[in-house]
Amino acid sequence: MVGRKEKKRLLRSNAQRERKILQRAQLFARRNSLKPTILPNPPQETHIQLEREVQEHLILSTRLQQVEQKANPSTNLISDTLATQADASKEAPVNNLRAIVFGEWEMQTWYASMYPPEVTCLPLIYICEFCLTYMRYNIAYRRHRLRCKRKFPPGNEIYRRGTLSFFEVDGEKQKVRLLFPSGPIKLMFSSMKSSLSS
Repeated sequence: MVGRKEKKRLLRSNAQRERKILQRAQLFARRNSLKPTILPNPPQETHIQLEREVQEHLILSTRLQQVEQKANPSTNLISDTLATQADASKEAPVNNLRAIVFGEWEMQTWYASMYPPEVTCLPLIYICEFCLTYMRYNIAYRRHRLRCKRKFPPGNEIYRRGTLSFFEVDGEKQKVRLLFPSGPIKLMFSSMKSSLSS
């Protein structure tokens, strides 16, 4: 059993530890000139709920297709019409993304791109301008920008005018970067072809 004096001593030592930790954190922040950052616009519950509903809908529709195809693979009219719709959609993909945030700029998209369905159902996605990683939420995008090791695109700068620069990227040297090269670019140009050779 702990006595009153020992309880007071423990409380004082805990309070002293907390003060020391706080002082160290403040000293560290002053030395590194860090300011506490509050990330605005956290993902709202409605967006998260909407995304879950869309994912559930996609999963259920694919399961329904699989069950129907197993039941009647040759005479199933629904699977035949879905197959013809899939062929038609390969020719003319539908653009579901309304806009992207690329770096500090928000741009409206003109054409469809090859993002996965759980991303294309969202009205807005965030893309890192240096590593081309896409994120669903603003808060994830801001965290990524703080931690992203790339501070400029790889390759040779081939054009600069004011604050605008174009970089030439060698596909043999930057294979990891070019696994998904035309994702954000294809949203703007309809006749873009991927030049990757496997």
